[in-house]
Amino acid sequence: MPRCVALGLRAGRFEALVADIQGRTVLLRAHHEGPVGGGAEAPGTLRGVLRKAGTRTLDIAAPFPAAESFFRRIEVPFTSDAEIRSILPFQIEPLLPCPIEDVVLADAVCAQAEGRTAVLVAAARKEALRAHLKAFAEAGADPVCAPIDLSLLPATARSVHPPCTKGVWGLVHLEEAWSGIALLKEGRLQTLRYIQGGGGGAERIGAEVARTLASAGLDAMADGILLSGERATEETRGAIEGRAASVVLWALEGGEVRVPPSAAILHGALLHLASPAPDALEMRRGAFAYARRIERLLPSLVAAQVSLIALGLLAGASLHLEAEASRGRAARVRDWHEEAWANHFGEDPLPAGGAIAGFRARQAEFAEARPLGEGQTIRSSLELWRSLHESLTACAAKEYRVRELRLDGDPQAHLPATLIVEVLAGTDAHARVGLALQEALSRSSLFEVQPGGVPREQEGVWVYTFPLAWRSRP
Repeated sequence: MPRCVALGLRAGRFEALVADIQGRTVLLRAHHEGPVGGGAEAPGTLRGVLRKAGTRTLDIAAPFPAAESFFRRIEVPFTSDAEIRSILPFQIEPLLPCPIEDVVLADAVCAQAEGRTAVLVAAARKEALRAHLKAFAEAGADPVCAPIDLSLLPATARSVHPPCTKGVWGLVHLEEAWSGIALLKEGRLQTLRYIQGGGGGAERIGAEVARTLASAGLDAMADGILLSGERATEETRGAIEGRAASVVLWALEGGEVRVPPSAAILHGALLHLASPAPDALEMRRGAFAYARRIERLLPSLVAAQVSLIALGLLAGASLHLEAEASRGRAARVRDWHEEAWANHFGEDPLPAGGAIAGFRARQAEFAEARPLGEGQTIRSSLELWRSLHESLTACAAKEYRVRELRLDGDPQAHLPATLIVEVLAGTDAHARVGLALQEALSRSSLFEVQPGGVPREQEGVWVYTFPLAWRSRP
């Protein structure tokens, strides 16, 4: 029977939860906690915990502190895993407190209905994650993943309190310095909140629980709430009771060991930030993974144009989908993908997996190409798309689509680029979109906007053409 050890380090203390895993059943064996000294003492402490856990096969999890994570719930008009993961980096990027290249992303599907999917997205800074895993490496431990600790609540909840797999359940963990609130529906994580400073007194916690229920679009009354932590008192329980049919103080059967959710176990974890650990922190999914690969391998400007087309398609899709899906016209989005394929690849048949799969396949053709020459990079285009995405999604009107980013000549020779944007005619959206584009382009550290940007009407759309020049070599 495989054995799992979850090791949590925070504020000079460690927590370790030992469990045996058999299929979907988790047998909790032991819970250890204690101080961790600074410097060289930490690896020794971890080695001691691993010895206590036994000599059988170990899966080691290194839960990453939720306090250093960033969470957002996002809805997308897709149900396919491939489509969801291709669009998430662009959806989450404007909401991040730092550049997307500096973070590791993880996601978990919350719910699906009527062709739409709700996704819980988590992000953590790569630098913080590397620092977190350093102590484990020094102890000779090789974590199989670094899950966010609070995201492991559902697995432990299902093991400790099986009724929470039915209906709507809240998981509330209260500490002096922080509080965590998670909601499960039919055993699946719906939303997750981290409250700095503990969240206040008992009444405030009750209000925060109600707010969390409302923000997730769930009923005001939960079927039950599991309450734990050093501030999980009878007073707090009383304040929460009005929000749920029952409130259960968190404890194992027999009451011998209290298992705080912050020390929850690996099995069933939803949000894994890294696998296996420190040297594998690159985000492997979505368009940005392809972008990094092509940055190293593109042999020529022709290849660069293909990659820009694919990235532009994905970025433009994220800008365009919100407007289309809100009016129930997801089919138009598919048509747009197919139109882009036809425009760029002529008579080539559309791949069975769709246009996005086709663009990725074209990118893969360059996997054996020679390394980039000096100055040949698509980082500049990614910087531009990020700027455009942020500005356009802030626009009041969503009646636009990015059609093309065309490079005229060789970027190495500092020749200009051209951005062409289409805005649906017959609305007043084009004026606001034009201003937003101008503002986004003016902030670019790599491109300088040349005179232009005056729209012309063409086949039912306003077409903007922005000549761009490099401010510096990309």
